[in-house]
Amino acid sequence: MLVENKDYDAYLSYTKVDPDQWSQETREEERFALEILPDVLEKHYGYKLFIPDRDLIPTGSFTNDHFQDDTRLLR
Repeated sequence: MLVENKDYDAYLSYTKVDPDQWSQETREEERFALEILPDVLEKHYGYKLFIPDRDLIPTGSFTNDHFQDDTRLLR
């Protein structure tokens, strides 16, 4: 399905791990997600990936009331 007027072609999701618990495998997975995939898909094939740590812009702080309102929506 072709979607016009879109900002991104794909959302990149990966598991973030506490740096104190990183293993060699975890480092390789993060490097793949944050370096290799964007390099290949964006630079070589022209796709636009949404990578939360790179593309998500903080919009403000959550108040306790706002958080409670959001959790009611999830129930």
